Amino acid sequence: MDEIKEADDAPSNADAFNYWLPSTEPGANVRIHSPTSGAYFICDGHRIYRSPLPRGARPYKTFSVYYSQGFWVLEGDATTSTGERPWRRLNFDTHTDYSSFLSNAGQEQRLAVQRPDQFWPRMLFPDIYHAQRQTQNTSYGGLVGELPIFLALVAFSISRDYVEWVVSNCFSGGQWKTHNQRPGREDGRGMVVYVYTVNGSTANELEQFEMGNLGKYFY
Repeated sequence: MDEIKEADDAPSNADAFNYWLPSTEPGANVRIHSPTSGAYFICDGHRIYRSPLPRGARPYKTFSVYYSQGFWVLEGDATTSTGERPWRRLNFDTHTDYSSFLSNAGQEQRLAVQRPDQFWPRMLFPDIYHAQRQTQNTSYGGLVGELPIFLALVAFSISRDYVEWVVSNCFSGGQWKTHNQRPGREDGRGMVVYVYTVNGSTANELEQFEMGNLGKYFY
């Protein structure tokens, strides 16, 4: 995980609605110092802990995310971008069980459905992403999707000084848990998240995990 920001001399961009749009120009996005910039974390299926990147690790996916009145998502590393891939608004696809799939190329702007007993939507998302439909059915309303995007959202749920805490303490016993700390969603805050296969894990396993076939991030 690397914290990033827009460089001071980056060209000014805006979308069709005159909202700030991160730049894709080379050198426009730069890494900044933070307690977790350059840090690697290992998930052994039961817990997540800080560790050097193991030998034999293979890149799986990389996504960059900015927050500015919502989330902007770019597939790849924004600090090495050549402008070939665009920034897109965070969006979702809806699975048949009404779980929401995190994406930068989905069809929906909001979560599909939410249950009154769920706290994780408030932890991860501002109100603009909350579902307009409520359900009492405990089989509906889960979250799956692109793993680097999900990890970025977890990081944004708290200030940059406590990202290691939130990553390490909100995953235990093989399950993600919520917290009630103040969100770290600040305009212009950015994050690059790199995901690797390590210690015998495979790209297919990670893909199945993202799809929710091995369990959802949140239920």
